[in-house]
Amino acid sequence: MTSTRRYQGLPVSEGAVTGEVYPASFQGETRAASPDEVRQAFASVSAERTALAKRLHAEGRDEQADIVTVGALIALDPALVEPAAAAVAGGCAAPDAVRESAAAQAAILAALPNPGLAARADDVRQVANAVVAQLAPGQAAAPPAGDFILVQREVDPADLIRLAEDGLVGAVSVSGSANSHASIIAAVSACLCWPAPTPRCWRSRPAALPCWTRPPAS
Repeated sequence: MTSTRRYQGLPVSEGAVTGEVYPASFQGETRAASPDEVRQAFASVSAERTALAKRLHAEGRDEQADIVTVGALIALDPALVEPAAAAVAGGCAAPDAVRESAAAQAAILAALPNPGLAARADDVRQVANAVVAQLAPGQAAAPPAGDFILVQREVDPADLIRLAEDGLVGAVSVSGSANSHASIIAAVSACLCWPAPTPRCWRSRPAALPCWTRPPAS
């Protein structure tokens, strides 16, 4: 018999949902990469988000498109890309180089007194996660069939949008705030939550979580 565990969280929309937990992650180890390959991984992330933003604009979802565009622009920022490429040139493993560059830029943003600007630190880390995934030889584990709850350390707003038609009903994010772009997307989509003291979370099966959830159909 499966036991029930409860976690405190901060919801961004009303309601409750159930679904299978989906701890999205990439399979396998990241491959060795050259500085130019790291730059190309950043460029690929930017191109993917630019294409997604273009589609969202075409569908009239301008607020979501603008949020995705922020990520596309961050992925092209030399202040993020070049330190990572330089670290790889100096012998650092590509994933570590990307994450360390992102951590440095995120720390600068997080220290800003404006909460809205400080929340952009989440965007930088999310872009870094996407770049590391680009460098992975495998593919992300497919989401389960039926309703599911996405669980990540930093829930990416682009993932919330992409997975919305695949059965996504909620999400759990360990980091973030009510000012994060993932929170804004979740509030619109009604599907995101943070575990205490700051994470986002949704009620899931087998774990039960306070959550931001999709509202009931009228």
